[in-house]
Amino acid sequence: FRSAVIAICLLLSFTARAHAQAAYPIIGEVVCAGSSLSSADEWLELWNASANTTTLVGYKLRGASSEEILFGELNEIPPYGVFLIANYAMDDEKTVLDVPPHMVTTSLSLSNSALKIELVAPDGSVIDTAGDGGAPPAGSSLPEKIGMIRRTDGSWISATSTPGTCD
Repeated sequence: FRSAVIAICLLLSFTARAHAQAAYPIIGEVVCAGSSLSSADEWLELWNASANTTTLVGYKLRGASSEEILFGELNEIPPYGVFLIANYAMDDEKTVLDVPPHMVTTSLSLSNSALKIELVAPDGSVIDTAGDGGAPPAGSSLPEKIGMIRRTDGSWISATSTPGTCD
């Protein structure tokens, strides 16, 4: 799962320029085009760029599903860690994932043309976004399915592509 390695490297290299040492999670990777196995093989990652465990209880995602995705008390991200949300479990024949997601939900539905995902804190404030309601800021769905990864400056880049996967 090459994008996970890239994501962790980017996460560990975060500096004070954007979200470094944030006391809250950020949206770190979005794969909205599906994969070579299924157009619904979508996932996103929340990153913890701090040295402390981040508990996700009370947080929610808007725009990643027709309904808000809510997090419970068992959902947490270790220091400098990743929380993976996907449509399919790792052993499903419709996914290219080779790591187990922390949350599997068939409601994940990420737009290829009007992407705007908001990460909402327990107090109701929007603390991070991916996209602005238009086309995704990086990645592609054609000719190759490529996700997008957050850069250290907070902007988005297309993930490195590997044969047979969308990351």
